[in-house]
Amino acid sequence: MFEGGFTLDAAEAVLDLSSWTDAPSIVDAVQMLVDKSLLRTWVPVDQTRHALEETYFGMYLTIHEYAAEKLAASGADRRRAAQERHGRYFARFGSEERLLALYRHGGGARRRALTLELDNLVAACKRAVAHEDGAIAVATLRAAWEAVMTQGPFDLAIDLGMQVDGLQQIEPTLRAAALTAVGRAAIAAGRLDLAVSVNERALALARSANDATREAEVLTGLANAERATGPHGRGAPPRRAGAGAARRARPDRRRRALPSSASCSARPARCRMRARPTSARSRSIASWATATPRPRC
Repeated sequence: MFEGGFTLDAAEAVLDLSSWTDAPSIVDAVQMLVDKSLLRTWVPVDQTRHALEETYFGMYLTIHEYAAEKLAASGADRRRAAQERHGRYFARFGSEERLLALYRHGGGARRRALTLELDNLVAACKRAVAHEDGAIAVATLRAAWEAVMTQGPFDLAIDLGMQVDGLQQIEPTLRAAALTAVGRAAIAAGRLDLAVSVNERALALARSANDATREAEVLTGLANAERATGPHGRGAPPRRAGAGAARRARPDRRRRALPSSASCSARPARCRMRARPTSARSRSIASWATATPRPRC
């Protein structure tokens, strides 16, 4: 069900062992799979300052293929239910609150963590399109775009967005959000005619839905697309209303991203050092698996 890896939090949200009598908890089940070398563990660490402490679990390819076959053999209803739980979990990364948090203090680390979920976001989006679930498809698309925004591949977000746009039954404001993500990806990929085209469609949809916040976001994207086109392109002047509308419709991200030093110093220590029980348990499983001697085959 998972693609590329998963956290313990994701496992607890997606896995369902209720059909088995005396089933262990999800944590115990994951630990048993690690003990039997059916799951591998790692802690993502890169060369930047955004080292992440969350343990990730994953399957080797042959085991993953076997597990996928077993899930398919369990029946279409169980498979779809698992896919829907997977989609609901990863759609949370595309909520308005989560997306805004990427532009606030600590957003760099959050974006780095989001890039690790790209494979799952893409899989969840494609499944939601197949199930004609517009809300899940748009949320996972927007999260996937934020995951690739800084380093690509931009065409991945464009192709995924076109699949979402192909859905027949989807609310206008959701389609506008999807097209806006496609427009931003098109600008990054240098496909400026596409960027202007999808943003103009998104603007019409946002206005028809009387969604001022979405309209402001689309106007900003449209202005960026026309500005990038330049005097030798379409020749249309940038839509200056975009920036002003954006400031009126939503809070200034930069202002909210930099809290005052006084507020930081006044913040209680317990808030700065909040416990992360899920992370602690997953690290415990990983350390236990490393320390436990394994029999040689």
